[in-house]
Amino acid sequence: MRICYIFRNSRAGYSIKKVFDTFIPYIINKRVVELPTHRANPISVVQNLFYLLLRKEKKCLYHLTGNVEYCALVLPPKRTILTIHDMVLINHNDVNKIKKLFFYYVWYKWPLKRAALVTCISQKTKNELLDYFPWVADKTIVIPNPVSSDIVYKKKEGSMQNPIILHIGTRENKNLERVILALSGIECRLRIIGDLSEQQINFLCQQKINYSTASNLTDAEIAQEYVHCDIVSFPSTYEGFGMPIIEGFASGRVVVTSNIEPMREVSNGKTILVDPYSVESIHKGFLTAIRCPEFRQNLIIGGLREAMKYAPEKVAQQYENCYRKIKENLK
Repeated sequence: MRICYIFRNSRAGYSIKKVFDTFIPYIINKRVVELPTHRANPISVVQNLFYLLLRKEKKCLYHLTGNVEYCALVLPPKRTILTIHDMVLINHNDVNKIKKLFFYYVWYKWPLKRAALVTCISQKTKNELLDYFPWVADKTIVIPNPVSSDIVYKKKEGSMQNPIILHIGTRENKNLERVILALSGIECRLRIIGDLSEQQINFLCQQKINYSTASNLTDAEIAQEYVHCDIVSFPSTYEGFGMPIIEGFASGRVVVTSNIEPMREVSNGKTILVDPYSVESIHKGFLTAIRCPEFRQNLIIGGLREAMKYAPEKVAQQYENCYRKIKENLK
């Protein structure tokens, strides 16, 4: 039975496809479908559903890779698996009540009822899902995101004088403003990945931060950013998983991240945990990474071992087990 991976339109973002592209090569019999429209509104949903209806296969297992859960409404219930990355569509405070109701039913409740199996990328995401829909517990499991094979270990030579601190992401939850304040008094170079707003640029200048920025990088270019840095900064206030933690592990870099879920779960004791809402705590976290070489080295060694759990072939095997389970239930 062929596995059909269904992706949102690339104009809605590449992040989910990048995750699946890491392990899909290990799946032998597969097909990839990208939906034609990218908007999250009723008209686009209907257009995408009709597109799928015209391309359904009788002997195919459908894997909805993320943010396209509504596609389960037109797919065979016994042959459909959903992957949930986060619950931000109904958790986020900026979403109005009408939109929340739309997402609650069309993105989650109705598709979840039709799915044969549900996977979540972290225990935190699973817990959030079950808070809303406890009745899916028996068919929900956790399978983490894999680390890209482009991310490789390269020992960092030299001292921690004027370290390069790599900060991933510029959206509100990535906590860049507090990181900027936390770097007060620390001689370093801040490397920011993501598009900066005019307000963020002004704030960096006001705080006299030595920074550079890059965006729209390829996977290979992102891997090089990890090679060049000394510390990975990821004190995010909200995540479904927290891939920069694993990427930091795999590249052999010390990671400063948030003492909240799922970062705590993903860290497994191998990062410097800070309070993401406290500038002082983030500041102390960076100082620990810089001033404590033995502690830093122990974290790096532990992180390299931790990263092995997220190898693409291992994650592919976990999904293969899911597909096998669904196929067996069809007999």
